[in-house]
Amino acid sequence: MKNRFLIGLLTLIVLALCTACGHKHNSSSTSTSSIRLVNATKVAGLSLTVTNSTANSTAQTVATGTTAGTSSAYASVTTGSSSYVVSGGSLTASTTQNIAFTSGYYYTIVAYERNGAILVQAFSDGQSGQTAPATGYAFLGIGNPAPDAGPLDVYIVSPGTVIDDTVTPKYSNAYSGGNTQTQSIAAGTYDIVVTAYNKPADVRFKWSSLVIADQEVAMLMLLNTPGGALLDGALVQQSITTSSGGAITVRANANARVRLVGAFSGLYRLDYTGSGSVTDSVISNGIGANGYRVVPAGTAVQSVTVTPSGGGPVSASLPVSVTGTPLVAGNEYTLLVYGSLATPSVQLITDNNQAPSQARIRMINVVSWPGNDAFNVISLYNSSVTLFAQPVGYQQVSAYAGLTTGVSHLNAQVEARSSPLSPLVLIEDGKNIAYGGVYTLVMGGNSTDTTQNYKLVLDRCLPTFTC
Repeated sequence: MKNRFLIGLLTLIVLALCTACGHKHNSSSTSTSSIRLVNATKVAGLSLTVTNSTANSTAQTVATGTTAGTSSAYASVTTGSSSYVVSGGSLTASTTQNIAFTSGYYYTIVAYERNGAILVQAFSDGQSGQTAPATGYAFLGIGNPAPDAGPLDVYIVSPGTVIDDTVTPKYSNAYSGGNTQTQSIAAGTYDIVVTAYNKPADVRFKWSSLVIADQEVAMLMLLNTPGGALLDGALVQQSITTSSGGAITVRANANARVRLVGAFSGLYRLDYTGSGSVTDSVISNGIGANGYRVVPAGTAVQSVTVTPSGGGPVSASLPVSVTGTPLVAGNEYTLLVYGSLATPSVQLITDNNQAPSQARIRMINVVSWPGNDAFNVISLYNSSVTLFAQPVGYQQVSAYAGLTTGVSHLNAQVEARSSPLSPLVLIEDGKNIAYGGVYTLVMGGNSTDTTQNYKLVLDRCLPTFTC
C-alpha cells in the first residue's frame, strides 16, 4: 500500500513538471508584438505583409483593404527579425523593409506615396503598461520621412502667432527620414507651423487650431507633395489600449507655390527689380528667377502686366492654358513672361523641385529667330558631358535630365547649340553645378540680339547642401 502511494505521488509530480515545462515552451513560442497599417496615400485597399525570419519565414498578411486616411486594427505577429511590404491599388508596392519586433510592443507602419510608388515609415507606439502623459499634458512626436523636404523646424504656437526670428521652434532640424524625440506638450489648441530649417519665412505646412487633448499620445507625420517643397500632414493617434490604435487625421496642404521668371530680349541679364515688374491678382513680385510665393490652391492667374523701364504698363494677352489652369495643391509653377515688351507672351509651366539623386536640369526655349530652330544639345564644357540631346523647339520645355556632379563639374561652362555641328552658344562660365540642385536653363532673346539672354537658373537647392 505504501509503495502504491509513493508511485502515485511520483507520477503526479512528473505530470506537474511536464505540464509546467509545456507552458514555458508555449510562452516562448508565442511571444508576440502588435502591428497596424496606416494608409496616408490617396489610394484605397492597401495590404501589409510581414515575413518573420526568426520563426519560419512564412509570409503573413496582417492587414488588407485599408482605405485611404484610415488605420487597420492591430494584428499579432511573432517577435524577432522580420521584413514587411505594403502593396495595393494602382501604386507600385514598397520595397522590402526590415524590422525587429520586441515582445509586448506595438508598431505602426505609415504608407505614403511618391511618384506613383508606395513609401513606408515605421515607428513604435509603445508597450503594454507604459506610463501615460501627466494630467493636463500630451505626448507629441514629429516624423519627417519626406525625401524632398530637407530638414524642418516645427513650431507649436498659440493660434494666430506670426512666425519670425523671435519665435523658437518646438522641434528643430527634424531631418528627413527620421522621427524626432517625442516631447511633452500642455493640452490645448495650437497652430502647428512647419518651415524649412532655420528659415521661419519659408513655410511648408500649417495646421491651424489643432486641438491636442489631455493625455493624448500622437505622431505627426510630414509627407511629401508632388512639387517637392510643400508638405502634407497625417496625425496618427497612438492609443495602444484600443484595437485600432486610435484615429488617423490626414491634412492635405491647401497651397501651391508659383514664381515669376522674365526672359525678354536685352533685359534678362539685368536686375528686374529695377528694370520692370509683373503683377497679377495673386502675387506681386519683381521679375526674376527666384522667389516662389505660396498661394491658395485653386487660384488661376488672371492678368499679367509688364512695365518696361521708363515706359507705361503693358497688359499681356493670356492664353486659356494660363487663365483656365487652377494651381493644384502641393504643386510648384513658373509663370514665364517672354517675347516682345510691346506684346509679351506668358506660359504657365509645372516645376519638379523634388530632391534629385544628384542634380537635375531642364531647358526652356523662347528664342525668337528665323525658322524658330530647336536647341537639342546641351553640354558642360570642362567635362564634355552631354546633358541631353532632345529637340527643344520654340516655346517648348524639355524633360528634366539628371546630372552627375563632381569635381569636374565645378566652375563649369554650360553651352547649347541647335545641332551637333552648329556654333556653340555660351550660357554660363564658371557655374557651380551643385549636388542636390535643380536647374532650369532659360534660352531667351532673338537671333539679332548680341546681349547674353540665356541663363542657368537655380530653382531649388536642399538646405543641407551649399549651392
